[in-house]
Amino acid sequence: DAGEPLVSARGLGGFSRATRARLHAAGSDATLPPDVRDAIRAAASRAGAPQNPTLDIVREHRDIRAVNEVIVQFLAYRKFDALNSTSQLADVHFTFNFFDFPASTSRPCKLAPPDAPRGEPQMLVPKGAPRRSDGGERAGDAWFRFKVDGTGNGTGDEIPDGPDAMHARRCAFVDYCATRRLSVDVWDGSSLMQHGTCSIDLTGLLRQGRDSAEVMVEAPVLDHREATVDEAAKGRRRRSALAAARGEELPAVDDAPGAGMARGALLVRLINVGRRPDRSLIPSAQGGDGAAGNVVRVRAVPESGGGLAATVLGG
Repeated sequence: DAGEPLVSARGLGGFSRATRARLHAAGSDATLPPDVRDAIRAAASRAGAPQNPTLDIVREHRDIRAVNEVIVQFLAYRKFDALNSTSQLADVHFTFNFFDFPASTSRPCKLAPPDAPRGEPQMLVPKGAPRRSDGGERAGDAWFRFKVDGTGNGTGDEIPDGPDAMHARRCAFVDYCATRRLSVDVWDGSSLMQHGTCSIDLTGLLRQGRDSAEVMVEAPVLDHREATVDEAAKGRRRRSALAAARGEELPAVDDAPGAGMARGALLVRLINVGRRPDRSLIPSAQGGDGAAGNVVRVRAVPESGGGLAATVLGG
């Protein structure tokens, strides 16, 4: 369908291990809540054989760790040398809707270092964030926390008691992660105009029986004016004509027919820490650990990481 939204451009793969090491040194782990850091360290110490690439949704539904604590952390951005991009982008902020939570927005984040060459990662540093003890910029403060449990629905309202209703809500969350993508709008902090949009794969949030899951996702940021297949094709034809008039060739990031123009790339970390639900949420008539997977629903209660973390707007 010509009006079908674009899923994403091809994988860009520009964030190296060196970049991740630089982010770690800049405090991207230290800014997370202590309990989340502990879960990540514990998972790393128990790392074993690779996970089965085939998702087992039934296993996800039955996991006794039925409470999911999700972290969405914006880490870095790369500018591309694109015909429709801008070299003046100095700070950005993000808006998105995660599952059935209210709309979320981040604080303005400056790109550091400001003089990085195009294509080189720039850390996302919320304005007003304290510096590290050595005086350097601190990364990782732009994060959101969403607690998915069984005491309310996406608006914070209570929902009818009963294992069927709670299990249905939990299954909806699992299916959301398995089949949907998180759309994030990127805004120019100076002009307050939209810079682009990106689509983030959420399957990395599925724990598949593990205590926690963590994944780094690099998402190409597309021109939001080319968010559908037909708009992307028209945009590519315009750029091709402009490049020909200038005697230039299209940049490599625009050589995929039908794909939107990638203006940059966003590095996001997704974390999901599983926990057992409160016993009050487990009907005594069912009992046992096996019942826990059938009695938990989703509650949308975003928590901020303090004054420097992203804030969540009410709907």
